[in-house]
Amino acid sequence: MRDYARKATIKGFRQGHVPAGVIKKMYGKGILVEEVNHIISHSVSDYIRDNKLRVLGDPLPNEEKARTIDWIFKKNLNLNFKLAL
Repeated sequence: MRDYARKATIKGFRQGHVPAGVIKKMYGKGILVEEVNHIISHSVSDYIRDNKLRVLGDPLPNEEKARTIDWIFKKNLNLNFKLAL
């Protein structure tokens, strides 16, 4: 949140001086999803590399289970991917 608060330009606030609460209220869910996607992409690629899996294409998320994720209240997320070996 701090990185976004430093870079944010919101009317009524000087650039870099937007309170974290305002950023969280406006962009909190988007920031969370972006960070989770970043962590997932690195984790899945590291898992494939470390286990020397021969994968055809990219891993695909299970869309049915992904739609049921509650991004606001979840502390632990269980995500499933389909791999073509």
